[in-house]
Amino acid sequence: MLRFTSVRTQLWVTLLLAFALTVPASSAEPEVRTALGEGLLLCSSAGEADRQLDDRGVSKPLAPPIDDSIRQFMQDRDYGEALKAIDAAMVKEGAPLDYLTYLKGRALFLQGEHAKAAQVLRLLDASYPESPWGRRARFDAAQAYARQGDYRAAEAVYRNEAEYLFGPDRRQQIADVYLEFADAAFAPQDSQTEPDYRKALQFYLAALEVAPKPDKRVEIEMRIARCHQGLDDTGTAAEEYAKFIESHPDSDMVIDARFRLGQCRLAQNRPAEARRTWQDLLATHADSDSPRIAEAAFRLAETWGIPKPAGAAALDLGVAALRSFLERFPKHENAGKARLQMAESYMHQQRFAEAVESLQSFLDDKQFAESDQIPNARDLLGQCYQLQEKYDDAIRVWRQFLVEHTADERWNTVQQEIIDTEYLRAADRYQGKEFDKARDDFSKFLAQYPLDERCPGILLLFGEMAYREEKWTDAIAAWKRVVSKYPERYEAGDAQFRIAETLEKNLGKFEEALKAYREAKVGSKAADARQAAARLTAKRLTVVTERVFRTDEPARLQLSTRNIESVTVCVYPIDMETYFRKMHCAPGVEQLDIALIDPEQTIEFQVPQYEKYRETDSTIEIPFGDRAAGVMAVTVSSRRLEATTLVIRSDLDVIVKSSRDEMFVFAENMLTGKAWPGARLLLSDGQRLLAEGVTGEDGVFHQAFEQLADAEDVSVFAAVGDHIASNAVGLSGLTVAQGLEDEGYLYTDRPAYRAGEEVHVRGWIRRVESDKYVADDGRKFVLEVFDVRDRMLRQKEVVLSRFGAFHDSFELPATSPQGQYRVTVRDDEKRTYSGAFVVHEYKPEPIRLVVDCPRRVFYRGETIEGTIRAEHYYGAPLVGKEIQYKLSDGEMHTTTTDDEGLAHFVFPTREYSEKQTLVLRASLPEKNLDTMVDFYLATQAYSIGLSTSRPLFLAGESFEVTAKTFTPEGKPAGQPLMLKVLERTEVGGKIGERLVETLELATGDADGVGRVTVTVKEGGNYILRAEGTDRFENPVSGRADVTISGDDDEIRLRILADRHTYKAGDRADIPLHWRGAPALALVTFQGAKILDYRLVELKTGRNNLPVDFDADLAPNFELAVALMTDGDRKGGREDRGETLPRSQLAVHRRARADGQNEVEIGWR
Repeated sequence: MLRFTSVRTQLWVTLLLAFALTVPASSAEPEVRTALGEGLLLCSSAGEADRQLDDRGVSKPLAPPIDDSIRQFMQDRDYGEALKAIDAAMVKEGAPLDYLTYLKGRALFLQGEHAKAAQVLRLLDASYPESPWGRRARFDAAQAYARQGDYRAAEAVYRNEAEYLFGPDRRQQIADVYLEFADAAFAPQDSQTEPDYRKALQFYLAALEVAPKPDKRVEIEMRIARCHQGLDDTGTAAEEYAKFIESHPDSDMVIDARFRLGQCRLAQNRPAEARRTWQDLLATHADSDSPRIAEAAFRLAETWGIPKPAGAAALDLGVAALRSFLERFPKHENAGKARLQMAESYMHQQRFAEAVESLQSFLDDKQFAESDQIPNARDLLGQCYQLQEKYDDAIRVWRQFLVEHTADERWNTVQQEIIDTEYLRAADRYQGKEFDKARDDFSKFLAQYPLDERCPGILLLFGEMAYREEKWTDAIAAWKRVVSKYPERYEAGDAQFRIAETLEKNLGKFEEALKAYREAKVGSKAADARQAAARLTAKRLTVVTERVFRTDEPARLQLSTRNIESVTVCVYPIDMETYFRKMHCAPGVEQLDIALIDPEQTIEFQVPQYEKYRETDSTIEIPFGDRAAGVMAVTVSSRRLEATTLVIRSDLDVIVKSSRDEMFVFAENMLTGKAWPGARLLLSDGQRLLAEGVTGEDGVFHQAFEQLADAEDVSVFAAVGDHIASNAVGLSGLTVAQGLEDEGYLYTDRPAYRAGEEVHVRGWIRRVESDKYVADDGRKFVLEVFDVRDRMLRQKEVVLSRFGAFHDSFELPATSPQGQYRVTVRDDEKRTYSGAFVVHEYKPEPIRLVVDCPRRVFYRGETIEGTIRAEHYYGAPLVGKEIQYKLSDGEMHTTTTDDEGLAHFVFPTREYSEKQTLVLRASLPEKNLDTMVDFYLATQAYSIGLSTSRPLFLAGESFEVTAKTFTPEGKPAGQPLMLKVLERTEVGGKIGERLVETLELATGDADGVGRVTVTVKEGGNYILRAEGTDRFENPVSGRADVTISGDDDEIRLRILADRHTYKAGDRADIPLHWRGAPALALVTFQGAKILDYRLVELKTGRNNLPVDFDADLAPNFELAVALMTDGDRKGGREDRGETLPRSQLAVHRRARADGQNEVEIGWR
């Protein structure tokens, strides 16, 4: 047992042992085992009990083999003989001299010869410095010194060993033990073993706690961040990468850290931060040859959502990033993928024309002939052609795919795409009624793909095409082929039903039709077939009055019968006015029990060409006797069936408009197309008769009714002699319109005055009467002026002119306090209107600060440079003055002006967001003078706005497209642009676009405005897209949608107003386009009430409606056009009208921008 007389020596040993106990038990170094306090090895250490594992995991003795006699002497504590045996062993060839020397020192120590022991042990350390027994020898020598009382020498030995154990080399050795396990888990040598990032992270953290050397610490910190990233803990990983970048900016691994930080930000769905990280990487390490630079440049596009960008701006900027990558790294392994992603992005935004151009350029580039992306590009090109309805091109491209990419995994999919496109081409021709071409395409399809699921449906379509061509026999033959070839398919049931239907309705073979119906037992038409069979065998009688008849034609009803040979027609005259007065509505006459009265006339009608099972359509003319017009209830009956209808012959018809305040009725003679004056009107809310009236000379009845406020609907009955008409308007959900309110406006000639100056006050006042503004000529008001302390300065009576205006002037007192003054006018009806002005003492500043910079818009990463100019108002510079300035929330800078009164500033922008407004604040403290200027960080140097005068134009009509280009600060920017006209397409439910025309367009430098004229010949929906490139080489685009109305437009009447805002006193011709025969139209100018109306004769085509925008129409109104026609008298009459949303046409006030200037009008 050691004894220490020196406190310092005891302390060093204690610290040494305490630290050594932290060493892992797996350490195999002999000196570590000594340091752990396991005791000194005796000569028996070479025995089987003391063994260690070598690097291969094989057990071997801890000490080298020696003569057994030495071991025996040492065990017997016969140290003298042991020394002799050791000396004898040392002279033998190949003897382990270092180990024997160590044993000799131990024997001397145990024998009590401490001085000699210390000398021998120190000799081992000097003679064999690399011996594994050196550290044991040094510790034993220290013990020997202590036994001799030489504590200073012992302390020196212990100090040296403690410094080693506490030193960086030893800490690194311990860290290396952890790193060995960590690296094995992080990157297993076995390729089949997945990395265990969680285990690796634990060992890396343990290694970091040991405080390894700085170079190793950098590597460990990077590995820790990568472990978090591997565990999908992107938040912690991002923090670790950011900390690494800040702590080790000069490390070789900082490029990888920046790249991986961007990956983490993108994985966190923080694309802007990822983009900023990668932009900083590309700017900071522009000259680096690290592969991470190219990868960051490529993946920068992902931060814009590529290949699925969210909008046009993201598409433009993402494509620009890909183009920048290709320009810098044209041979990179991701170059092909970049070209493909550009096309995919265009496709995602349905810009298929640009996608086709991009894909074709990629496929034609010989550099990418062997690219792995070529097959995908060909597939996408085929899809683009298909969505553009270019089916032949799509098939050609896909067939080339099948030939050149036989091993591609998409081969079967592309084969199916070809099949689908061939079907689509034929189906498209079928829809377009190109039956011959469709039949040829479908026949080829059947021959090439006889097992396709659509083959039965194609055979069904063969029958439909023949049916539409009225080739009944061919149609039946085609459908029979479906029945025989696919008897179990649902198409067979449909075909059987169509056979029966054709036999019945077109060939008149009713017995065969009945049999065919009964054979249709499968498919979706089986239930219809059963109903049809029952219908054929049942008796049926249907009576229909298709429309109101005019007095220049006979009144007829349509009779449809089956299995009925004759019917009896009974005609009863109806007094509709009496009925309306009682029932308060016109419908429902058919429900009257008219069998109780004798008919005026009875007609026995034999069904012509009667045949069993045949449905016969007949026309029965209803006699009106000596009446030119009137209403007849007609009952048609057989032995068991009866039907009643109403037949009206009248030249009168009405248009009804109603609000919660008033009723408007227009009566028209439909035979002459003129207004019908003197028409008697009955108005009812369904419960009571509201009023009776008569139309004026212009056929119009216009009157207010308080009863309409709570009515659910309102019915109108009109009569002129025997001519009658009725109509109804539903008011449910309609609220009372908020009309105009009295208005007054007061203003002064200036917003601010000095004390003692003269103030000129003007004002105008309008009163509302019948929903119109009127001026009260001669009406008196009291004008009052109050100062900032609410003291009255002036009171005067003013009188309104015939324009409803007044004016006054007065001088402010020289002692007027500064502040806001109030001006009011009031009348005896307590109507009050007010205005304000300010009294302020001001004087021009003798000195000014001006910020000069060549531009205000910058791209993030560029440097903002400029000058701050301090000068007198007459231009002389202020020299040597202190200027303070800062950018946004940045550091405050202080400088002095030079001989020209200038202070220069420079600001890098890398630290800011990519889109941000930066405010530069500058001040001259000596004069307490401040100024500020906005700078803009932008992703695009300008934006494009496209507009047209209206959203709809006629086919063949020329219209002007206006483009506006402005910088982010709102200043005009002249730019060359290309305008593309694209037609919207739809194929298989997918929306596409097809390029129609490309036009050059340039905007001016002064106003940023450019115009070009466009003419589209075919109707449809179109996209106008303007494209340009900014100084950052980023593409910029703007879009506007227009509708082109062709002859097939279902909306026959349209208002084509180019402007929606006018001034009082303006006159304009509003275009009306009418696609029907010439007719009389009712034009109404509507606000809360009908402000005005006009009757206009519309001719076929374009009509100009002259409108005088007088004060009665202010501030806004709704223009509505309605007309009634009988059409060709085959299917009924037309009743078409169109209404512009309220405030589309406005006086003095800007119109809303969300309205459409057409509404769909249905047929009555």
